[in-house]
Amino acid sequence: MEDFSQYLSGEGLENLEKARHLEEEESLRDPPEEPYKSKYAARALLIVVKANLVSFVNDTVQDQVRFAAAGIEAALGINFVSTEEASAGEEHITNCLKMLDGREADRRACLTALKALNQLGILWADRGECSNALEYLSQAENLYIKYTDEVGAPPFDLCDIFKGTDAETFSQQGQKLFDRCHTHTLYYLAQVHHNLEQPQQSAYYCQVTLKRQLILNEYDPADWALNCAVLSQFYVAKCDFTQARHCLASASHVMGHAERSPPSLGEGESDEAHAKKLADIARCWAKYCAALLQESRDRVAADLDDDDDLQPTKESADDDDDKERFVFDTLELTHYEEEVTDVRVANFEQARGVFLVAQRRLADAREFYSLYHHASDYAELARDSSLLYKLLAFFEPDFERKSKMHKRRVDALCGVLGELNPRHYLLICRQLMYEIAEAYGEMLDIKMAIVEEHQTTPSPHAVRKINSLCAECIRNFELFLDSFKTNDVMPEQFDSDNVRPVLIAYFYMGRMHSKVIDSDVHKRIEYIEKSIDCYQFLVSYCEKYPEVESLVKGEYDVCKEMVTLLPVKIERLRRP
Repeated sequence: MEDFSQYLSGEGLENLEKARHLEEEESLRDPPEEPYKSKYAARALLIVVKANLVSFVNDTVQDQVRFAAAGIEAALGINFVSTEEASAGEEHITNCLKMLDGREADRRACLTALKALNQLGILWADRGECSNALEYLSQAENLYIKYTDEVGAPPFDLCDIFKGTDAETFSQQGQKLFDRCHTHTLYYLAQVHHNLEQPQQSAYYCQVTLKRQLILNEYDPADWALNCAVLSQFYVAKCDFTQARHCLASASHVMGHAERSPPSLGEGESDEAHAKKLADIARCWAKYCAALLQESRDRVAADLDDDDDLQPTKESADDDDDKERFVFDTLELTHYEEEVTDVRVANFEQARGVFLVAQRRLADAREFYSLYHHASDYAELARDSSLLYKLLAFFEPDFERKSKMHKRRVDALCGVLGELNPRHYLLICRQLMYEIAEAYGEMLDIKMAIVEEHQTTPSPHAVRKINSLCAECIRNFELFLDSFKTNDVMPEQFDSDNVRPVLIAYFYMGRMHSKVIDSDVHKRIEYIEKSIDCYQFLVSYCEKYPEVESLVKGEYDVCKEMVTLLPVKIERLRRP
């Protein structure tokens, strides 16, 4: 027993501490040509310790050997995994858990078991086997809870086992490592639930992780802020704007602290990486504002459609006053939360306030995502801005100002489209063409509404404007459709991502051709025939591929009717 204790606290502890120093510090300075030099040296020391422990196996010190050896097995397993030798690492970690079987909640074993279970969870997640990963990580979570509830005393770190530390002289290092290890468990659970497409559970573990990092004061501010901003998008999708805004305000607060305290930034993080995180947080704010305006528009539209029997649209922050709120209550967020509302807006002035916040955030994002260095992201920002103008226009009661907002959309989107090479950015160019065409269609509807409001025959100027808007809408939809052609031939069938936009483009073109105003009967007939051709394309495609009909059900019904009615209209026009 004395020899065993002397070995543990002497040579064994010395080798263990050397191995840790090599892995945690020296390995950071390894040359690129020998990236695992220090880790291999650490492994050699751990193997020596393992071999020596075997020689002490006897009835008197069996438990001490078991816990020390299990800790060394876990350390070896993690070492092998870190050098991309996953299978060997898994074998050592599995051996560790076998040695601890039934004793994981012992004070001398719990931290070792937690590390081992986390590592197995990571291994299986890296293999794409998220169900297996979830099983191990759930075991780790339950072990932490059980130990905390039933034992409560700080667990022993492996070095403490070698030192022979007792409860009176315990240094608290084991508790810090134990808490940190549990935070890692929660972080990995968030990732695994995300990969298993379980967003509710993923969001829960993400927010618990973020809160623990704040409490333990163990986090990189920029990384924490970005993760919190990304979490906000889960709540945005649920229309839980109170929780989403709280996450975004927390992100901005912590990021602001990072800006004021440069030494607290992630070690070695470049200025570019930091600027990107700032831009991404700004984009999350803009997405929040757009979603709030979208939900507000939908609710106002529902009110207008049915004042007496309004059905709730989506879950929202003010739909459930009793819902438990998750808050980062150690942060002072008043400044950020007062910047923008978290309740639905109902009029133009309220909508404009949200709109202006979003535009400021988009301007912040453009400081990093420039057109010439990040073309795809810059184009996405332009589309975000376009959407904001579209949503704001809904709340604008004046038709002329509505139209100008859509014109701003067109100008911004055309400016980006003109700078992109379709050969390199085909998908983005398609999206821009489609959205530009839609904006022209919106402008046409507004112009027609102005004419109807005055209940007069359109003036020659109004006719020119209407026909010009029709032509621009059609031209941009034709550019969109031409992008699918190969050797000037359209494909017979479109993939699932593109079939609805393509068919809707034909539907819009059919509408636009029928809106053109011309006093020449023959030209009017030509436009109507073009309209029939567009409607017929949609009908024929749906009849050839019946599974598509559900994607464009409303448009399909209209097109079927128009294909029948418009020839009759042509016949009437041809009569003398």
